[in-house]
Amino acid sequence: MNDGMDLDWLRDRCLVDPSTGCWLWTRSLKGNGYAQVSYRNRRSVAAHTLSYRFRYGVVPDGYELDHLCRVRHCINPDHLEPVTHLENMLRGDAGKKAAAENLAKMHCKRGHPYSGANLYINPKGARVCRACVALSARKWRSRQ
Repeated sequence: MNDGMDLDWLRDRCLVDPSTGCWLWTRSLKGNGYAQVSYRNRRSVAAHTLSYRFRYGVVPDGYELDHLCRVRHCINPDHLEPVTHLENMLRGDAGKKAAAENLAKMHCKRGHPYSGANLYINPKGARVCRACVALSARKWRSRQ
């Protein structure tokens, strides 16, 4: 880059954790704990995104970076993976908690059991209540 900023410049502003390999950003952090840096025209950008861009190129459209190390202020590009927003949420603590809560549910919102012939697992892996699907289909047909 012609502005003098590159991956080495970013890494020089980190402490490297020898046990994890994390590049821990020592400068400004956003309120949510992610590293930020001023880049071109003093625009603030996520330092981990810039680090990834310097090493691998632009994050593909429709994807965001997931910290595989789970450390928000780590900017090591080898600890970052482009994933969909849904995948990123499911990998995080909140996603794991929500998934566990949903799996613990024994009945759908209308009280039908998630078991036996009433249970269908759709291609995305979600549990579907067959009784609710049938009810929705009947309501749709009556409106037609």
